[in-house]
Amino acid sequence: MGKHEDLCGNESYSMVCLYAEEILLATLFFSRETSEDLGFIFNLLDPEDFWGEQCKILYKGARECFNAGQPVTMALVLRVVRDSLKSNIVKPEIVTRLAMVMPVQSDLKAVAQSIKESAVTRKIAIMLDIASDELLSAASSSLYLADLIGKLQAFKNDF
Repeated sequence: MGKHEDLCGNESYSMVCLYAEEILLATLFFSRETSEDLGFIFNLLDPEDFWGEQCKILYKGARECFNAGQPVTMALVLRVVRDSLKSNIVKPEIVTRLAMVMPVQSDLKAVAQSIKESAVTRKIAIMLDIASDELLSAASSSLYLADLIGKLQAFKNDF
């Protein structure tokens, strides 16, 4: 993750994000959601909304299965990830964790919306961090220029 993706080094925040992503993926893979619910989720979330790289890759595969009219199952998604996305970085540990996560029985849409809100929060934090860096840079440049102008005026007065 880059400098601006760490969200102030908040480890508990990233763990909550990852857990929500794993709950969403486990529910997609191991329960039978309606096509309407799946359509809502796949239209709401982009792969870039996912914090965890492994979750992002699995979500891309799940969305590709859905868009192709195939069932969204772990086996098919792993095949799509391997064949279509040419990715071999899905680690066995994530598959095991997803198999152990209890799928959400009630409101999967709410879980998807919380992931989207977390993604928006991360993007805002990144933009604020970048803007802060730019403002600090501009302020230091302004102070340097003000000091330089003062020195030039002093030199002119001495000349």
